[in-house]
Amino acid sequence: MMMMTMMKRSPRAVMASASRRVAGVSVSALRVARRKQWQREDEQQQRQLWTSTTGRPISPHVSIYKFPLPALTSITNRATGVAAWVGFGGGALLATFGSCDIPSYIHAFQTAAPALVPIAKGLVAFPLVYHYVAGLRHLFWDETAKGLDLESVDKSSYAVIGASAFLTLALMFYTIN
Repeated sequence: MMMMTMMKRSPRAVMASASRRVAGVSVSALRVARRKQWQREDEQQQRQLWTSTTGRPISPHVSIYKFPLPALTSITNRATGVAAWVGFGGGALLATFGSCDIPSYIHAFQTAAPALVPIAKGLVAFPLVYHYVAGLRHLFWDETAKGLDLESVDKSSYAVIGASAFLTLALMFYTIN
């Protein structure tokens, strides 16, 4: 069968097909192996460079570290800002371009699952409250340049978390009549 296909193909096609295989291995497989080898060599060179410039070994990964509280509050501030922007931006787009009545959806949710209303309020309130309280802390830092030492930053981080938790709980159980 192979001879039949070789006879039907031109000599140029047969030579081209044979040149794509080197010792029974396709050229694409050789390219993949070569790329992997280059990547390993690049990683080794980077490790040597980083170790030689700092005099310390490279850290394995950030997930093994325990983040300090100020770092966690900073990350949470950014995440709540994005969550609030996405949530309210999506709601605004839905109200503007969608054919929906958001207040009627809220009322339907309140009547269908009244036990879940405080949880839903908390999911909406927490990003707003936390981002607002953390923003006030940053405004204080920007205006006064006080409280930037590690002990004060830790204390203010606890204050931001506590105030956010208290205000979120208050908003979860507050009802407008």
